[in-house]
Amino acid sequence: MIHSIIQYLQGYLILCVEGDSAERFLNLCSYHKIYIWNVTIHDNVYELQIRIKDFRKIRPIARKTHTHVKIKNRFGFPFFIYSHKVRVFFLVGIIFCICLLKECSARIWDVHFSGNQELTAESLMDFLQTISIYPGMRKEKIDCFQVNKVLREQYPEIVWVSTSLDGSILQIKIKENEMRRNNIPSLEDAEGIDLIATCDGVITQIITRKGIPLVHVGDQVKKGDILVSGRLEIKNDSQEIIRYQYEHSDADIFADTIKVYTDKISRKYKQKQYNKKEQRFTIFFRIKSWSIEIGSLRNSFSNVEKESVEYQIQFGENFKLPIYYGYAKAKGYHFIPKNYSKEELKTKLNLNFEQFLQKLEEKGIQITGKSVNIHLYDVFASADGTLYLNQTITQPVETEMMEIERNEPE
Repeated sequence: MIHSIIQYLQGYLILCVEGDSAERFLNLCSYHKIYIWNVTIHDNVYELQIRIKDFRKIRPIARKTHTHVKIKNRFGFPFFIYSHKVRVFFLVGIIFCICLLKECSARIWDVHFSGNQELTAESLMDFLQTISIYPGMRKEKIDCFQVNKVLREQYPEIVWVSTSLDGSILQIKIKENEMRRNNIPSLEDAEGIDLIATCDGVITQIITRKGIPLVHVGDQVKKGDILVSGRLEIKNDSQEIIRYQYEHSDADIFADTIKVYTDKISRKYKQKQYNKKEQRFTIFFRIKSWSIEIGSLRNSFSNVEKESVEYQIQFGENFKLPIYYGYAKAKGYHFIPKNYSKEELKTKLNLNFEQFLQKLEEKGIQITGKSVNIHLYDVFASADGTLYLNQTITQPVETEMMEIERNEPE
């Protein structure tokens, strides 16, 4: 294999040798140490392969032996270059593109965050730049374990983080502390934790893993009632409490609850009216921080709406380059006062109601019943009703610490 590659890079010829002294020609080539191979004979014509640099050496031998040598074919890299010499810039461009792609594939060009809700991608990216993590850096300089460590140290609200390299993208998956995000104080250092009800309802299911359940299926509870206690009573043989033991309660408790739904829409509204003459358009091309624009968005519109679309050049799913292109436009408009029709009001109220139900289902809340009515008035329209839900109603709180009073004998 290596020998064939070397022959291709050096280049070789396929020759046809004719004459009465063709065998003597071959012997003299061997005597003068001219390397030939793949010698075959067809109808008294010898066919052989020889290197380019040895071709000039056989001319005296051919004259001496009165043989006729003819070039049948040419192979190798030198002949390929010669045949494409008029396209040399094309070949140089191909080689340059290959080198450029190889260099770009060794770097990251995009940082993608997922799972973050409270923390914005912009703030996380600003922090990563302070520790020398930025788009355009080489992949071998990234320590994923160290990135995970510094993110957890910088942001206490992050409870889990995973960093990985996918092509030219640095993927950072984050899980935030839901209790902290919902403004619920952290109870990690609490000695005991109770579970209380977040709303009124009737218990339908309870699965207790830790703690003492204080309610049963079918019980009616109110908001703030303790459902599972984290305080265990330790009693002696006389059933007297001698001490308390505290633990973190853990349970899944579901209840049937009732939620009041209200929505209101004004009959009057303002509609945007666009003017085709009040429009500006621009096309842009950007490589990292350098950019060029064709057109301008400068305008003197009293009301303006701007829209931009940006695309990033990529190969496959995860190999992205720092090359962007797109367009932006600005449109001037003014408002026209209008009134909703009865059908439009009903449609908008129904759409709002369906979106509200969808958000409840996304939170894992089961809708067991609904009764909503739409009322149309001269100035506005409203939707009022009741939703019957089945949902988890637990919220952790710190257990109240209690001490046992001991009566010492006189």
